[in-house]
Amino acid sequence: YCQHSLKFSFDGEDVSSEDNEPFGFDRLQAHIHGKELLEALQSRQPADLDGFFQQQMTALSGKGALPLGGFAETAFAGIAVPAGQAWRQYQILFEQWPREMQARHIELSFGCADGVSLQLSADLTHLRHSGAGDSCAVLSLTAQTLLKKDRIQYHKLILPWLQHLAACADGLPAQSFIAAADGIITLQPLPQAEALDHLQTLLEAWRQGMRAPLPVACRTAFAWLNAPEDKALETAQAQYDGDDWNPGEVDFDAYLERFFPSFASLYHSETADFEHWASALYRPLYIHLKPLQDG
Repeated sequence: YCQHSLKFSFDGEDVSSEDNEPFGFDRLQAHIHGKELLEALQSRQPADLDGFFQQQMTALSGKGALPLGGFAETAFAGIAVPAGQAWRQYQILFEQWPREMQARHIELSFGCADGVSLQLSADLTHLRHSGAGDSCAVLSLTAQTLLKKDRIQYHKLILPWLQHLAACADGLPAQSFIAAADGIITLQPLPQAEALDHLQTLLEAWRQGMRAPLPVACRTAFAWLNAPEDKALETAQAQYDGDDWNPGEVDFDAYLERFFPSFASLYHSETADFEHWASALYRPLYIHLKPLQDG
């Protein structure tokens, strides 16, 4: 809403001093470099994994992206170890789905209640086939950990869920698998009509979110969904507001802080309903995602 409708952003430039020599990667840098490692693994398919990582470390060092001295190896290991673990999980899926399929271009049209038509256009890649029957798989790869205390970290799986919905809505009988550093998450095929309904809901929510911020926060919504009914609001409030020992979701998001500075303001919004949006946007993902195996 802020970036597209109001044309402003809270995202500022890094103001840290160039004289401060880092001893490792921050979370954003680790995510970016880990993603680059996985993309290189997918494109090169190296037989010698250790040799590949050594080459990548040398390349990053040559770009000045690693800390100096002995901190370089420690920093690189922080991204290489989870990337290697995820890659090994990915190889398990390759054995089960050995045939590569061409990318699939998807064009879907949706009509909104006020007569506006929306077009969803995307290219679906990393499709695989087992060689038997019509079923296929959409494979995703991430260096993140997706399980915490045996619970799925749903907020990290929004993009694979959208890709899965797009495939099923286009009539593709696809399973989706997300290979991560700590295991594999799977999504079973959805009926085409159900997938289209879910996408319709998401697109209509997107349109409303371009007019005014929706009173919902991703992690808080999943905390609410995952809690016992009698503890749901208490759990959601703790996730959003934090406490004396733990920051809340609002503390990490300037946009939430601007429009909904507390869970009370999020929950008791005059224009919309937190429980409605949490359920409409995130309950289908919560219901359909499950672990396939642990790493």
